[in-house]
Amino acid sequence: MLLAAGGVWLVVHGQTGTGGAHHLQGDLVLIAGGVVWALYNLVAGRDGSDASPVVITYYQTPAGAGGFVLLSLFEADRWSVPSAGNLVRIGFLAALCSVAAFLLYNFGLRRLEPSVAVTLLTIVPVAGLGWAVLLAGEHLDLLEVLGAAVVIVGVTLGSCRRSKAHAAKGD
Repeated sequence: MLLAAGGVWLVVHGQTGTGGAHHLQGDLVLIAGGVVWALYNLVAGRDGSDASPVVITYYQTPAGAGGFVLLSLFEADRWSVPSAGNLVRIGFLAALCSVAAFLLYNFGLRRLEPSVAVTLLTIVPVAGLGWAVLLAGEHLDLLEVLGAAVVIVGVTLGSCRRSKAHAAKGD
């Protein structure tokens, strides 16, 4: 996990040309988000309620939306009416990238330990780099490529270690 997290840092650090004076602030927000996400995995992974992933997703969706609305109040002075195209994009993000993704993730948490799930999530920045290259034509620098490789090695080592532990237990 530490190796994969180090790779994520290399990926993010490789983008130091963006963000200007707020780069450190953005990094701290990302780190705080990662800590909160790790806590979510621990709580959701140890949930003894036997609630189905559908029920869990049902309740977490309005909770997350409520948090989003509260935080959006800090930017109320920049609100505007979205265009029809942006409404479609917002609907896509809400339905597929939020509700469907969390539903699938909650199903996955039933089969994985929280530590494995968190380790696998370090692949997200690597996937983001891949999509940025594929869809936006962005170019990667050496540090980003190196960071992506380190993440993949870290996740692979974590998965191998996990597989060996299961084999030793007879799972």
